[in-house]
This record gives sequence, structure tokens and C-alpha cells, in this order.
Amino acid sequence: KIISEGGIASGIRRIEAVAGPSALEYLTAREKIVRDVSLALRVRPEELLSRIQVLQHELLASKKEAEELRAEIAILKSEKLLESVIQLEGGRCLLVSRMDGVSPGALSEAAQTLQKRMGDNGAAVLGSASAEGKVNLVAAFGPQVVSSGANAGKLVGQVAKICSGGGGGRPNLAQAGGRDASKLPDALERAKELLISIPIA
Repeated sequence: KIISEGGIASGIRRIEAVAGPSALEYLTAREKIVRDVSLALRVRPEELLSRIQVLQHELLASKKEAEELRAEIAILKSEKLLESVIQLEGGRCLLVSRMDGVSPGALSEAAQTLQKRMGDNGAAVLGSASAEGKVNLVAAFGPQVVSSGANAGKLVGQVAKICSGGGGGRPNLAQAGGRDASKLPDALERAKELLISIPIA
């Protein structure tokens, strides 16, 4: 009974097999695994594949729903951040803040929501740190901010280096990551300095 096959070098393949009593033991062990999984999933062995496919689909759907809920929570949290908006001459609005405990996708949704709330001349930069010490940064710029020469991709790429990371994106929306969460406050402070220095058209 062949149990594995694969290439180990150019033109060379390795085949592993069992024979005799070992083959019987191998098949018996595999039969037990199939039986145990069938009992756990409450289906017949021949229905295992379809059942697993259904479970995979349900898992993906649950992950998508969970991510949508996290995004909604992040947006609700971000509403309070509007109290700390910096208003500059010429109608420019800036918001740089930290939101821990949210996923990268949820952080992006929150930044875009805040930018829209501030208007076309608004710019938002949000940062978060995970329990594992990973950093996420998102910048969302309104059309007037971009027309002033600002570039969200370049900005987050620059400040992410402070956190031993990198990233980028479009002029109006970009995301970056980092490996040093202890430097996140410094990165956000630098982002604020860069935003304030952007000329106001």
C-alpha cells in the first residue's frame, strides 16, 4: 500500500509504502479514523466529504459575519473619536488616534467612516496593536486632502517604519503593519506632524 509520494530532487521521486501485516495495520488505523470522524459528524462514511464541505462553507460564512460585526463595533467606537478632531485653517480636519482590539479590516472601515464624517477636507489615521504585539495602521484622506499633494500610501509607509514595518496603498486609502507595538505612539505622533505639515489648498 503506497502511503505517500513526492519529489525530493530534480527527476527524483520518493515513494513510501507498507506491505504485509504493516499494510493491514495501516488500513485498520485509517478505517478507525474514518469511523470516529463519521460518528463525531453524525454521518455515514460515504457522506463525509459533502458534510465537510458544508462545514467549510458555514465556517467561511461565520468568519465573514464576525468580521462585519467587528467592523460595526469599530465604527461605533470611532464615533467618540470625532470629539478629538483637529481643525486647521482653511477647513482642514485631522484625526489621529489609537483603537486597539480591532481587526485590520475593521480599522479600515472605521478610518473611512471618520474621514467621510469630516468631509472632503478631512484626513484620518488610525493605529491599533494586537495582543501579539502586531501593529496596524490605516490612513483615509478626503479628495481635497489628496489634491493638496497628500498621499495616504506614502504616509502610512513612512510612519510604519517606526514600528519596524511597512505598507502602502492608494493616495486616498492605505494600510500598513508593524512588528513593534511599543513604538505605535511615536508612529501616530509622527503621522500627526506629517498631516499638519500638508499644505492647505
